[in-house]
Amino acid sequence: MTAPAMTLGVPAEPGRPVTGMCRLWCGGTAVPVWWAGHVRFGAAAAGLWACRPCLEPLARMVRAAADAEERARRLAP
Repeated sequence: MTAPAMTLGVPAEPGRPVTGMCRLWCGGTAVPVWWAGHVRFGAAAAGLWACRPCLEPLARMVRAAADAEERARRLAP
């Protein structure tokens, strides 16, 4: 299946890839990428599109951080 061409903004069908550049780690071009949301770093902000191989470790990191926060809340007096 070929992903639709990249458009500006979020694709019309959430959760569906578009063809574009991975802006997370690998920098792959003309690959299926998914909208991961907006990223803010200081005064700069941009939309983040990423390929599945880059999104998977990011998702694991986010889940691990959320799990650690939940454990800390449960242990707090």
